[in-house]
Amino acid sequence: MTARPLAELTTVVTCFAFREEYFPELSGMIATIKECHPEWPIVIGRGTPRDDGVVTFAVETPDGPERWTLPVPFHLCGGEDDWRRITRMKAWWLHEVWRRSGGPTRPARHRIVWIDADARCKAPLAFEVDPESEIIAGPWWRHPTDSAFDGITTGLLLLQGSEHGPVAGVLERWSQTCLEQIRNLGPPTVPWPEGDQEVLTKLLAKGPEMYASLQLLKLDHDTYCGVGKASPEAVIDHWMMSGKMARRGRRDWPPPEHLRRGPRD
Repeated sequence: MTARPLAELTTVVTCFAFREEYFPELSGMIATIKECHPEWPIVIGRGTPRDDGVVTFAVETPDGPERWTLPVPFHLCGGEDDWRRITRMKAWWLHEVWRRSGGPTRPARHRIVWIDADARCKAPLAFEVDPESEIIAGPWWRHPTDSAFDGITTGLLLLQGSEHGPVAGVLERWSQTCLEQIRNLGPPTVPWPEGDQEVLTKLLAKGPEMYASLQLLKLDHDTYCGVGKASPEAVIDHWMMSGKMARRGRRDWPPPEHLRRGPRD
């Protein structure tokens, strides 16, 4: 089938925010999605930590409100390990969206886009996909000196495929692995605080023998994961919320929305 811009295909947009100080971030991101893709269905969640380790999200779906509970205990401990474990919720969340509401033409075809709460969509997502293919797409980051660390970044992530196809298989393994790491988080295996995207990169590296019919689209990183003084051409603009979590006392985070949406100095 002829490839088409993603903007022309009905796609479920999803994200969650964990802890109340990040709820405005989620609302700001969703506002930009509604401007660029007003017809796309949206599934979002807002979760807060509890002393007993139970995490329940208040979820908004096109069919009405729901409540989803993380199936493993989660206790905030402070510091970078909290962020590393929070990011791993993403894999579980996407697996839930996939099985509950992932397909505009379900069960024949699922199509989901995750966009981080701290991102802003500046233009329609127009990269081309074959609507019938099994696809995982995300900005591809390349290490400046060591290609062994190259990998997918998941601030923007497209998952498309049949209900029980290869993409579904990757998603299930990713979710299971991340849930186990939330329970038993080991030290980073890369020179930075690794998150869900490093886990996914390792799964995808298992390659053709496991996912022969899966297409991996390596999107341009500067275009779909604009960071810092992002170029005017960036379609997705990130402010790297992860870098602020260890400094929760900062008074300048989150920044005002008018700064998020406007040009940077």
